[in-house]
Formats: sequence, C-alpha cells, structure tokens
Amino acid sequence: MSVSNEILTTTLRILKDQEVDQLFKATPLLNKLAVEKVDGGSRYEQPVVMTEHSVITQLSSGQEPFDTTAANIFQDAIFEWCDYVAPVTIERKYELSNAGSKKVVSIAEARMRNVIGSMKREWEKQVLAGSSTVLTELQTMQGVDAGTGWFEEAAFGSQVNSVGGLSKSTYADSNWQNQVANGGGALTISIMSGLALEMGNYTDQGQLDLVIGSPDFWKAYRDLLSTQERWGSADKLDGGRMAIMFNGAPVISSAFLPVTGGSGTVLSAYFLNTSYLKAVFHKEAYFDMDDFVKVDGYVARRSLINVRTQLVISHLASQGLLYAAEA
Repeated sequence: MSVSNEILTTTLRILKDQEVDQLFKATPLLNKLAVEKVDGGSRYEQPVVMTEHSVITQLSSGQEPFDTTAANIFQDAIFEWCDYVAPVTIERKYELSNAGSKKVVSIAEARMRNVIGSMKREWEKQVLAGSSTVLTELQTMQGVDAGTGWFEEAAFGSQVNSVGGLSKSTYADSNWQNQVANGGGALTISIMSGLALEMGNYTDQGQLDLVIGSPDFWKAYRDLLSTQERWGSADKLDGGRMAIMFNGAPVISSAFLPVTGGSGTVLSAYFLNTSYLKAVFHKEAYFDMDDFVKVDGYVARRSLINVRTQLVISHLASQGLLYAAEA
C-alpha cells in the first residue's frame, strides 16, 4: 500500500524540523548568527546608527546654556530578499521497487536531507565567497577588489562599496567601513591581534567572537601556536569537533575560502563580531515544505522546500578582513 501524500508530507515536515536544527548546529556561521523570523515585507529594513543624537555641554558654573539640538541617529539599510526553492521528488517506479511505507518514508527523508544540505552549502558559499551562480541575490561578505560584497581590502576610511544601499564613501565619517589587515604572505599573531584590537576600538556591543578562514590560514595559525595551543569545546558550533581559539573566539576552517580577487588579492579570513550580524528568514519560508503533489507529465510526486532569507549587518567598523595571510 502506498504512503498517502498527507502522511508523507506530515512525517517529512516533522523530520525536516529536526534536520534544520542539525543544519544550524553543523554550520559555524549559521549557528553563531542570530536568526530572526519575520512575517512579511517586500524587503528587510535595518536601522543603522550613523551619527550622534545630541551635543554634550560642559557645565562649569551651572548657568551655561546648553545646546538642545537633536538629530535622528538612524539611516535605514535596505536588504532585498533572496528566494530559492529545491524539489524533493519520489518516482512511482522507485516506490514500487521499495515496497513498504517505512521504506518509502526513509527514502524520502534521505532525499530531503540531501536537498536541505545542498541549500545550506549554497547559502554559505555565497555568503563567504560570493561565488554562487544560483543565489546571486543573497548578500556576501566578499568584497575584495571593490566587488559588490561587504568587506574590502582597501584601508579603513577609503572603501567604496555600498552595503544595504548605504555608500561606504558617503558614510565614511560614520565608520561604515570594515577593519582590514594585510598578512603580507606570512601570518603572525601580531597581525591577528592588531586586527582584533582595531575591531574592539569601534564597538559598544559584543566583541570578536568568530574567525572563519581558509584551511591554509587555519593550519598556519595552529603552527604559530605550537606547544601553546589552547582548545575549546565547539559542540555548539560544529558537531562536537574541537576548535582552536583566538582572543576567546573559535577559529573555524571553511572549504569556501580563500577567495582570490581579480588583481590577485587573497582573502584569507573573516574576523567577526556577530552581535551586529543576523540571518533573517520569512516565517513561512524557513526551509518549509509544500504538500506532496503529482507531477504533471511524470509518474512521480514532488514537494518543494522553500526559503526566503537574507544576511543583514548593522555595524561594519567592528568587523575585520584579513588578506594575503596564506603561507
């Protein structure tokens, strides 16, 4: 007896919720970021503090007039949604060859997990490397060689990209710029510490709490530590694997890094203060599944996994990019 579409859909939705939980536990960036689910809107608007609200007046005699001027401190960074879907399909012939409701559900579950894993990897590929040919409307941190991403290798104060529709050049005095460090082809603790120091000088919220770099960057950092290695449990970050620490932040390797720009600039690692970063999802498109339905023209049934998402940032000066740190 075949499994009904209703039972199959309900069962996979329950399993899907468990899978999405595991998805975030196994993905360092997604796990660390705050996840916000919203009801709707054609785009996501993030208020960003760009100026001081009022002027300070020193009172020497106590009778001085004080400046009552007040300014709106916010500008709205605008982030357009990225929508994408992927199908989970079960062919009738395959069902008949694998009789039994439990077996059919098991097969469908395996395919669903594969699809969600693929969607997750594509999300991370675009966010870290900007190299997805599918999710081109998803924001990316990768902005070397004045690309369209958030973090540039140009000096602090000299960057030219736009983030959330706000020009870095226009708001340079408001610190709408990322910190940057040049490894010069040889990673040192001093370079990493200098970058972390500059990030900390510009934040009123949080601190460096995640470093994501290339495998060669990770190896170079571990070699620098030598017998002074310090390990921390990363069970909340990466399925229980151990992670090297720097300044209290886990240092994670990503297969999507390094990224080499057109001029040869090599992006080695992101130094992140995730207090100002978040992954936003629509409540009804948070890896949600449609009902299984018959596919017209094919002897098969199919469900779509739907995602509406965007990566959002509200502060750039407390984020860092390390380049040319590959050995």
